[in-house]
Amino acid sequence: MSSDHPAAPEHTHCQNCGVALQGPFCHVCGQRDLEFHRSFHHLLHEAVETLLHIDLSVGRGCFDLLFRPGRMTREFNEGRRARHVPPLRFYLVISLLFFLMFSLHSVRLDLRITFGNLEVKGDASTLKPQTQEGTISREVEERIIGSLRQPDQLVERFVHRLPKAMAVCVPLFALFSRLLFWPGPWSYLQHLILAVHLHSFAFLWIMVVSGYERLAGLVWPAASTVLGWAGFLYAVIYFFAALRHTLGASRWTTLWKGATLVASYSVVLVVAVAATIVLSLLWA
Repeated sequence: MSSDHPAAPEHTHCQNCGVALQGPFCHVCGQRDLEFHRSFHHLLHEAVETLLHIDLSVGRGCFDLLFRPGRMTREFNEGRRARHVPPLRFYLVISLLFFLMFSLHSVRLDLRITFGNLEVKGDASTLKPQTQEGTISREVEERIIGSLRQPDQLVERFVHRLPKAMAVCVPLFALFSRLLFWPGPWSYLQHLILAVHLHSFAFLWIMVVSGYERLAGLVWPAASTVLGWAGFLYAVIYFFAALRHTLGASRWTTLWKGATLVASYSVVLVVAVAATIVLSLLWA
């Protein structure tokens, strides 16, 4: 299996600019030194080796993220990055799996909405505009009714837009964290790494707990509820432990600033989800 140390270059000089090579990448133009004149067997072997190395890195990262609060963030921000998957890449992989699971999960819609004087109940196929003077415009009402008549497409639009909303929320979490733990040794970018890792943990932990809840529910339905609450409690403890291990604040400071951070960010999440719902209702 490939090691974490750079391999020796295939050629003595860069094939792009001709400079003498000192490693696998040219220190002048940045091109990687590769030899494409190889057998298919050799290329296949290298591809499998690379995939296995990536899988091990992601698996190791998932373990660190789930059971070692703040370790990955602290090591990355202190410069020990070689063993860790880049935070943004890791977040994209985890969030992709999470929203894929979310989109495949059966969603039951209760078709009831109160919007001004517009109230909708019951079967979406029977909904009719009921606009009155002084209420929302008929065009907006018709868009909402049209969306409610197609709940599957509505859910699909919501799930499609939700990752984009989260992409806006993560930098705001980092901003709140930076302001609350000011003054501190970390810059905004380092708080952003913390925010990315914490969101990656949240997505990954929800997937893990949901999976075990479903398995436990098949054997003993009450165990599913117990696991759900245990998973929530662990996530709360994990959050405060991650803040303390990375930011180095006292227990009391971590507790009240962390609680303030959660309260402030919860407002952002509610607004983001609400805005996503409205956009999904009004625009296809």
